[in-house]
Amino acid sequence: MDNFQFLVIFSVTLVLLFMGAFRWLPQEQWQMLATLPTSKANQTTWRGLNLTYYGFLTACAVSFAVGLFFILMGTLSISISATVQLAAILLGITVPMAKLIAKYVEKKPHTFTIGGSSFVGIVLAPLAIFFLNWVHAPSSAGIPLMPALASLWISFAFGEGLGRLACLSFGCCYGKPLHSCHPFVQKFFARIHVRFTGMTKKAAYESGLESIPLLPIQALTAMVNTIAGFIGLILFLNTQFTLAIIETTVVTQGWRVISEFMRADHRGQRTFSAYQLMALLSIAYSLSLLPLWPSPSTTKPSIFDGLTMVWNPAFVLSLQILWMSIFLFTGRSQVTHSTIEFYVRKDRI
Repeated sequence: MDNFQFLVIFSVTLVLLFMGAFRWLPQEQWQMLATLPTSKANQTTWRGLNLTYYGFLTACAVSFAVGLFFILMGTLSISISATVQLAAILLGITVPMAKLIAKYVEKKPHTFTIGGSSFVGIVLAPLAIFFLNWVHAPSSAGIPLMPALASLWISFAFGEGLGRLACLSFGCCYGKPLHSCHPFVQKFFARIHVRFTGMTKKAAYESGLESIPLLPIQALTAMVNTIAGFIGLILFLNTQFTLAIIETTVVTQGWRVISEFMRADHRGQRTFSAYQLMALLSIAYSLSLLPLWPSPSTTKPSIFDGLTMVWNPAFVLSLQILWMSIFLFTGRSQVTHSTIEFYVRKDRI
């Protein structure tokens, strides 16, 4: 498979996925994936733990981003062991920070933030690369900074874009009601808004916005970040690593600043939220690295080489373990509850 074929198949797949997801995920039946009985409430009913599509889709997005990161690092002939160490450092810190930062900023212990964890990842990534190169020097050539950062930023753009499907499922990160927007905005989004159904959607229980037309911020963010990822991927495959970093960082973080002005969910007490400030700092931090470490000369990356390097049982098993870990971390709902009743179908005895 050459680079062009990969991009075409990739783009068509995501377009089809988004067409279905934007239509179906806001519906009530796409919030809870399963319910596990945990303890008895009385003689006939059990208390249940809800497992959500939010966790399922978040796990898929994270696993996809990590898989793409490994493929892109493989196109640079960077060893799997070095990539595993870098990914382990970043995931080991950024995943728990998604909850800790949300707890600090929003004063809510049972929520997550992608904006906060991505800020930590952007700041941490160059330091992690420097650390690994220092640990392994002089026994290895080390991880080239700019190509590796480009791989990370592109993977993050796709990961956050796909991760917004989880927000559509749970009804979080929701936009303002159309009726509160400027008439031009109301007219523009008259046919492409989003309506969440079900009282357990966050837009419903937090702001009473069930079945009310809202700005489709989640869908817009998914498209903006995915397009940014595609442009970055094209630049990467043409060895334009510095431009790939600039494009993905400015677009994804710039859109975070802009889009938060169109959101109605709680993101702290400030008009200009902490997440918007983190996004601006992320742009400044990333751009400040560029003059210090220019992109090295390298052969043109080949997607085929990257796929070949990661196509082994150990890597696939590792992705499955990662998926399950993320699902268990984000998919066990702590803000909803359920009651389960079991009974015998006597007409079938």
